[in-house]
Amino acid sequence: MDHRASLQGSMTLTTDSRPSPRRPYRGLGAWMLAIASAVSLASPASGAVVVPRLYEASVPSAGTGEAARKVAFAAALKTVAVRTSGRRDAGERLSPAVLADAGSLVQRFGNNPDGTLQVGFDRASIDRLLTTSDLPVWGSERPVTLVWLSIEEANGQQNWVGSQTVMPESRVLQQVAELRGLPLVWPVMDTEDRQLAAALGNGEQAATRLATLASRYRADAVLVGRGRRAAGNDVSVRWSLQFGTTNAEAAGSVPEGVHFAADQLASLFAAANGAEQVLIVDVAAITDLKSYAETLNYLEGLTLVRSAAVDHVNGETVRFRLQVRGDAALLARAVRLGARLAPEQGDGVVAADRLALRYQPSTIP
Repeated sequence: MDHRASLQGSMTLTTDSRPSPRRPYRGLGAWMLAIASAVSLASPASGAVVVPRLYEASVPSAGTGEAARKVAFAAALKTVAVRTSGRRDAGERLSPAVLADAGSLVQRFGNNPDGTLQVGFDRASIDRLLTTSDLPVWGSERPVTLVWLSIEEANGQQNWVGSQTVMPESRVLQQVAELRGLPLVWPVMDTEDRQLAAALGNGEQAATRLATLASRYRADAVLVGRGRRAAGNDVSVRWSLQFGTTNAEAAGSVPEGVHFAADQLASLFAAANGAEQVLIVDVAAITDLKSYAETLNYLEGLTLVRSAAVDHVNGETVRFRLQVRGDAALLARAVRLGARLAPEQGDGVVAADRLALRYQPSTIP
């Protein structure tokens, strides 16, 4: 069972279906020339985690006049800046002049059935704005986060927030997740989940069991919350986030949990200041047209990758030359979110400007 199907709202997972333009090839053998023309026929790589509508926002509308529309456009721009930068203070860091001219960045807008205004911004313009505002750019490929939240009620009863339960806390967390562009998945809290919850423990034991949970739900990170409801219905939570070897803790309210997770994950995946460089990526196990085409399409589809070209071929290893936003470590982390490429060893970074990866066929139908 694919539990990621329980994702709600606009945080639906999709694969990147953007067509890949053909690139010039240098030093290719006859085999590569024969398959190059078929690249555009390959299917998008499975396992990619793409958050849609990052550059859109729904905001209250005070009317249809020009002044009211300018206010709505500015509010929408603030929301989109937070979502696309990974910085919760991004909207407040935009200058008054930029906010006053937010309409120049709008690509489309229209009224929603609930009376709010739906505003879509031009992606390239927003990315440039983030760079000139000294803000990072967080691409659309993002970690799926499993929320593992228990709340001790005032009467001592322990409640777990899952996909089958209706609790105000889950709605609040989902709303914040939509604001931050963080895809969430909820446990079903069946017998297997409850057994894991009862035996979660601490330290390495907890880390191992959380890794099991993440694998079960095909999640990249696990956000654990242990909350307590006060008599006034306020809930205070001790939050912890596990992502690979990264562990972080925070304490605060229910919505703080998703803000905390988004802050931590953005620090790992957002490219700072729009810096670009050329990286060499060697991909092994390219044995046929399908593996080659899927690899090139996958690399070109990553938000961090500005351009991709084949450098040369050595047996079953293809060397790609990529122009990327960020550095080798950032690209390696982004690649590991998908199922198409895996590091040859360690994290795949073999030099400051080089990665060594291996193609792996999809095991997910």
